[in-house]
Amino acid sequence: MFHLFRHRPELVEETSLSRFVREASSAEKKRIYANVISKASEEQRLLMESVAAIKRDQEVKRSTGRRAAA
Repeated sequence: MFHLFRHRPELVEETSLSRFVREASSAEKKRIYANVISKASEEQRLLMESVAAIKRDQEVKRSTGRRAAA
């Protein structure tokens, strides 16, 4: 009787990610995850550096504009 209320998810096509998660060894997953995290951290660091450079440029323009107005 209770089997009528159970939700059965529909099967979807297998993807390379689902295959990797299911079939890769623990060591391989750790290696891949570490590589992904390392690349993401590097990209985030570069983004933060570019934002800091933009802010410095804007501050220089503001301070230069104040001197010219004075």
